[in-house]
Amino acid sequence: MEDALPGRPAPLGATPRDSGTNFAVASSVAEAAEVCLFGDSGEETRFRLPDYDGGAWHGFVPGIGPGQAYGFRVHGPYDAARGLRCNPAKLLLDPYARAVRGDVSFGPAVFDYSWDDHDAPSSLDSAGHVPLSLVTDAAFDWGSDAPLRRDFADTVIYEVHVKGFTMRHPSVPPELRGTYSGLAHEAVVSYLRDLGVTAVELLPVHQYVPDEFLLGRGLTNYWGYNTIGYFAPYAAYSAAVRAGDRAGGQTGEFKAMVRALHQAGLEVILDVVFNHTGDELGRTQGGNNNAYCQDNEISWVDWSGVDASLLTFVRGLIALRRSHPVFRRHRYLTGVEAAELGWFTPAGTPMTQADWDDGNALAIGVYLDGSDAPDTGPDGQPLFDDDFLVLVNAWWEPLEFTIGDCRPGLEWVTAIDSFDPAAAGSGAGGAGAVGSASAAGSASAAEAAVAPRRAGDRVMVGPRSVLVLRGPRAARAAG
Repeated sequence: MEDALPGRPAPLGATPRDSGTNFAVASSVAEAAEVCLFGDSGEETRFRLPDYDGGAWHGFVPGIGPGQAYGFRVHGPYDAARGLRCNPAKLLLDPYARAVRGDVSFGPAVFDYSWDDHDAPSSLDSAGHVPLSLVTDAAFDWGSDAPLRRDFADTVIYEVHVKGFTMRHPSVPPELRGTYSGLAHEAVVSYLRDLGVTAVELLPVHQYVPDEFLLGRGLTNYWGYNTIGYFAPYAAYSAAVRAGDRAGGQTGEFKAMVRALHQAGLEVILDVVFNHTGDELGRTQGGNNNAYCQDNEISWVDWSGVDASLLTFVRGLIALRRSHPVFRRHRYLTGVEAAELGWFTPAGTPMTQADWDDGNALAIGVYLDGSDAPDTGPDGQPLFDDDFLVLVNAWWEPLEFTIGDCRPGLEWVTAIDSFDPAAAGSGAGGAGAVGSASAAGSASAAEAAVAPRRAGDRVMVGPRSVLVLRGPRAARAAG
């Protein structure tokens, strides 16, 4: 083993420069560290990292560039009871690696301790049983790309699984389905843009290791909760890797995806939590509400079974929010401003403390005054809006609401009926009404929607649904 040349403690990880690569790894306990380089056939060459400063062991290896596979080994104290587990028999993944190759082969070799004595270090070499880090080139042609920096008040976030969203998409070429390139395909980008969303939240795309017990059952950690490389795009979502690339092509492919989404006006958010969002396509997952381990057609989006009426409703819902600033304020109302919000019981009376304390209450109405402390637009003018009355019924049966006295003479029309979207789609809601263009509502629903409603009128809200009434500002001003 020879020493690497003097290097730099920053940046951490592997950084190509000056016809070689600088390696730096942080540790507060290691007494020595090595960088281990691996050839295509698995042969290993080790270099001691000669210097330690700034909390990092570091060194420079000439002649090494992008695509080189490597790992670290550290020497130092081993005392499991104190959390000290330095063991040079274990090949360590670079926590700052930008790309990773290979998987974990579970067994005794990947454990730092001996299976015969859990307090003693294992002497089994883990090389060949664990993934390798890859040196990558940070250079990428971003063109004119720049952060979109859209105001949060104007942001509509769409959570999406890179693989599941395109794996069954008929317009995406088979070799790109389930990949970063697939998500950047024009057919997918156009769908997201037409839906009206402004950002995609990718879940999760960091390099991760599937759970051993799932693999033993022929399953996998589809949601990717076991992250081991926060700076490395998950290799299995790369069309380049799938086609045989072993040099870290997933990194460039990921950047190209981000660039394409930005060009379409879509911001990109990375997350590590899957929030189980019930979606606009009407997916059921075959009734499986915990499909975290199902990397198959249970989880993949079925583009042949899209609920067209639901999709139309969601598109309209996004458009309604975009059209009405009262639903996307830049700040929360506080103090006197918040006091001007109207909170009503289903009987149309203002909420009292006793009403708020009623643990059996599952319904409420809230009045949003479009003229109350409006935000200011880019031109410096106040963003006045229509008034809205939001009636929420969380009961499992229909519930009758009485419209409260929000403003003298105010007339209400239906903007949203989540139980019967066609009621708003009949046209009674006027500009900004949300409904299904393809669905035909019942005659009674249509008739009820046509007639404007006033304070004291009664309206039925369907089970577990929301009814949004709009009080047009123009009509209010005319009255």
